[in-house]
Amino acid sequence: MDHVFEGSCPHCMHELQIPAELVNFSCMYCGARLRQDELILPEVSSADCADAMDYVKEHLMDALTEFAGYEKKITKKEYASAFSKYERGVAKTYEALDRACNACPAQRSELILQTVTAFIDGTESLAMAASEKKQKQERAMFNSKMIIALFLVPAIRHLRLSVSEDYADLLHKQWLKRFPDNPFHPATYEDIVSGFRKGILCFITTAVCEAEGKPDNCAELTAFRAFRDGFLTSCPDGKALIDEYYDIAPAIVNAINYCDQSAAVYTELREGFLSRCYQDLLAGRNEECKAEYTSMVQTLKHRYLQ
Repeated sequence: MDHVFEGSCPHCMHELQIPAELVNFSCMYCGARLRQDELILPEVSSADCADAMDYVKEHLMDALTEFAGYEKKITKKEYASAFSKYERGVAKTYEALDRACNACPAQRSELILQTVTAFIDGTESLAMAASEKKQKQERAMFNSKMIIALFLVPAIRHLRLSVSEDYADLLHKQWLKRFPDNPFHPATYEDIVSGFRKGILCFITTAVCEAEGKPDNCAELTAFRAFRDGFLTSCPDGKALIDEYYDIAPAIVNAINYCDQSAAVYTELREGFLSRCYQDLLAGRNEECKAEYTSMVQTLKHRYLQ
């Protein structure tokens, strides 16, 4: 069930349940035009706060433990349905935090900080428990970070709770404070799905060129698009390659933009792959360009999707 905002109409006092995304609406009983902030909220007590925080503590790490493998569900085919399931899975926990903060407004900042700190501590503990080997611990930490960046933060913000933006902002700040060399960048659900609406094969190349301030009609992008629409399309395996790129390239770019140090990664791609690809195109070495570009995509697929 989608998140709802509950309160009473200030005119007729009837209780209302309003979909969270509706900022303006009409009372179904008296017809008065209202905003969410005009509703009379239900009374809550300190006992409600304690009960709600007990629920938060019990279920806080479900956001990772119950969704293992979701870092791979960021392709065009999977993301929307996976996000819906994820949002439903974490909604009760963050609704409970919201209730606690509304019950004890004087403790609001403290409750949010406690929850953020406990979540970061728990994330680190899960990574340490994944293996005795440092490399596997680092991979587990990166996978958790991808879930946080591409599912948790967007889901919390999509719920539009009174704590949503404050929690997401503090989680980001505290994460950067704890792990300055392992950042993530806050996103919304809309930010992520918008990437799936753009044209592909050159999507990764487009992201690299955009990071360098080059226009969409620059010589490199024009050359790569001509390569896609001409030589690659005519290859026996061309359609399959293009279809795969269409599915995974936006996922890779989202992972780079929101879960990694994007400037460094795009420089790496330029120097390690794309410069050679472009030189191959200029020299008419289409097969070599195809092999180089395919190698780049497979390298990124392994890094972010496997």
